[in-house]
Amino acid sequence: MNRVEKIFSEIRPWYLIVPFVILTLIAIFLEPSFQVPYGKEEKKLLNMIESIPEGSKVLVAVNYTPQTRYELDGSFHLIVRELLSRKVGIVFMTLTEMGIETISMGVRESLSGISSQEWSAVYGKDYVNIGYFAGGTLAAGAVSGSIFSMRGSDVFGNDLKNMSVMNGVDSFSDFSAFIELSSMKIDGTPAAVLFNVLSKGEGTPVIAVVTSDMVPEYIPFRKSGRIDILIKGSRRMAALERAFNNPGISTVRYSIASVLLVFIIFMIILSNIKNLVTGRK
Repeated sequence: MNRVEKIFSEIRPWYLIVPFVILTLIAIFLEPSFQVPYGKEEKKLLNMIESIPEGSKVLVAVNYTPQTRYELDGSFHLIVRELLSRKVGIVFMTLTEMGIETISMGVRESLSGISSQEWSAVYGKDYVNIGYFAGGTLAAGAVSGSIFSMRGSDVFGNDLKNMSVMNGVDSFSDFSAFIELSSMKIDGTPAAVLFNVLSKGEGTPVIAVVTSDMVPEYIPFRKSGRIDILIKGSRRMAALERAFNNPGISTVRYSIASVLLVFIIFMIILSNIKNLVTGRK
């Protein structure tokens, strides 16, 4: 046995676990930040949000559960903070019952750590959660065209007409934009497309931010023009934070995943070299 064979033969499989654990801890506590270049879709969303006039209203559909929020909550925080800091009102809704909890958790996390000297957000004045909408409720809204025909109160039972955030909003076409954050389709159709129907296609920008597994379901609607902007998967969500010059959870998580992926590939290569040198198959 030559020297090289001896070195590789003394490498035990469990030795590989040690650097893996060390790299994982480094990635978690040092929070590496890989610069992901942003593209046309991220730039379009940046320009769209910057162009929304102060006092306008945006409808945000949160169609993912607390169990699947890992990939989406970074973009949720970014969008909420950007809109509220520009004094744009947000009306939250969901097409899944678990989404009510997701909205509550996401808003609370988005507003935590924000200094009142920068900006502040008040429930009922700056944002409201109008809760879960079932398919039948949406059908009624499509017929009447009015939000108040579908829902007269928020998730806490407060009358929506008494909330200043709802001033000037009656039909879906009154919103300056519709943004969906989603890890699922609703009755086989993306919620962004349902909104396109509810607003009767009157030119309201439709944006979808979706998890990686949902990309094939949304791309046809992006290509057909039913969705105006599509942010797809964790890499593009990290790029979105780069576009806004506001690295956050998506950037950190993508960076951690990238570090670990590089290490795994390196270990696979090292393992194959070891097997080759020591004569194993």
